[in-house]
Amino acid sequence: MKLSFEPFMALRYLQPKRTFVSVITIISVIGVTLGVMVLILVISVMSGFQRDLREKILGMNAHLTVANGGIILNPAEVFEVIKQEPRIKAAAPFVMGPVLIEYMNKISTPYMKGIDSEKERDVSKLQNYLIQGEFDLSDDSVIIGTELSKQLGMQVGDKMIVYSPRNITSILQKQKDAKKGDEEFYLPTELTVKGIFHSGMFEYDLGFIFVNLDTAQRLYSLNGGVHGIALMTDDPFKAHEIKASLNQKLHLPIQARDWMELNQRFFQALATEKSMMFFLLTFIVLVAGFGIMSTLITVTVQKTHDIGLMKALGARSIQILWIFLSQGLIVGLLGTACGLASGLFLVEFRNPVKDILANVFHIEVFPKEIYLFDSIPALTRSSDVAVICGVSILICLLAGLIPAIRAARMEPIQALRQNY
Repeated sequence: MKLSFEPFMALRYLQPKRTFVSVITIISVIGVTLGVMVLILVISVMSGFQRDLREKILGMNAHLTVANGGIILNPAEVFEVIKQEPRIKAAAPFVMGPVLIEYMNKISTPYMKGIDSEKERDVSKLQNYLIQGEFDLSDDSVIIGTELSKQLGMQVGDKMIVYSPRNITSILQKQKDAKKGDEEFYLPTELTVKGIFHSGMFEYDLGFIFVNLDTAQRLYSLNGGVHGIALMTDDPFKAHEIKASLNQKLHLPIQARDWMELNQRFFQALATEKSMMFFLLTFIVLVAGFGIMSTLITVTVQKTHDIGLMKALGARSIQILWIFLSQGLIVGLLGTACGLASGLFLVEFRNPVKDILANVFHIEVFPKEIYLFDSIPALTRSSDVAVICGVSILICLLAGLIPAIRAARMEPIQALRQNY
């Protein structure tokens, strides 16, 4: 393959030799490779984490939630207002709050959510996450998550004792009123596990149980009231527009909130972390760029005679400039290509690598108790890859700019005399 003058000379100067310059060049290529590889891996994982978190939230929650921070005593009137908004496709009331559950002398404190099983099918995907049992929420039934099932050792058909705030309050009140002869006491409720769900989010699989709406209302003494109404819209990403329209019809303190607002801290934290990781990991490529610059400065000093000879034979300054810029570009392209290949490989096999690290070195890279997911998610966007590769190549190209300008400005007579 015939090459033009500039890349031919650049490749000639980059040919491996047993010199310190060659060692620095190899280190620079490895630095660019590592920088690109880590950037692709981290940004892909962050993008996948953001996507999967959004899907899990939308799978377990509605697009909009109508609530007043307390008890909605007249849910029927609120439903009439909701029906006036054409972009709302389904609505389901719910009761939600903390409870204390007991099974085989084991205690846990999940959130209990009381739902209407028929209406809930239209506002969440809970039934799709069921892996054992059936989606049965009769009066004394409960559906629990896989992590809670493991923690307490419960299976389908087992019975748990549920203590609501009303039960605990009555126990404390009974102790206070014992001397007065007041014997009023609310017994805890016994519920049968009819199904086990697995959403893939540790927080939901451990921290939520689902019961019949009437059961939850009885446990919380709501007398027909609800804590909120879940709404499904025609487009979850336009929920804020529908929320604004609906809030004009609702009367304070009852207001609608969209799923992005309710989970705002998660998405803001992810977006900030993704930007910071890109910024910090780019410094790996910058360090490699300084290695390239030091290499080319050394090369220009060593090749001063060659530069003078090329200029004396008619080489123009722009050609000398491109010889040394091409060296930085070649190192950047080589390092970026290796980093791209290794980064995509690690993204593809991220979970097997995680398992190997856990089994061999006992390093838990992605604990589900912290990150909420069973496995490491990933989403590789072509736009992210293009930005990472483009920035890396640009850094390497600019790294050769100073030594290239120095070489281009050399006068041929001075360059030839310097070496003799």
